[in-house]
Amino acid sequence: MDHLRWRHDRDGRAAALRRELYSEYIAALAATRNELRELAHNDSLSVAERGEQARDVVRTRGAYELRYRMQIVASPSVAEMSEEVFQELRGMRDRIFAGDTYREATYSEQRIRYVEASRRLRAAMRDEVQVELGL
Repeated sequence: MDHLRWRHDRDGRAAALRRELYSEYIAALAATRNELRELAHNDSLSVAERGEQARDVVRTRGAYELRYRMQIVASPSVAEMSEEVFQELRGMRDRIFAGDTYREATYSEQRIRYVEASRRLRAAMRDEVQVELGL
């Protein structure tokens, strides 16, 4: 009986860790995306300044670090989707670095790819968490 209780407690802690990581990752992605959006709308900066700031935003908002944790802790399907979302976010950074603003179709298309990938990731995370909680 003690072994079953230990296993249940361990599984519960692992699920709680996963839920916390998922929340942190989504929050870091959202914060990064919001700052990139602000840069894409900032006409007062030069192309070089926007590009440098876009690089800094992606590098410093925690998504990079959490991305590696996701590869270890998340289920394989969620880990794969989390990587796709991160790559789409980097694509937004790259469009800004290339000089795009929110007015360019290439930026808008990249933003849409990010939004769609992010939506799929959140749905997969939600489904996984509901199964773990028995909902």
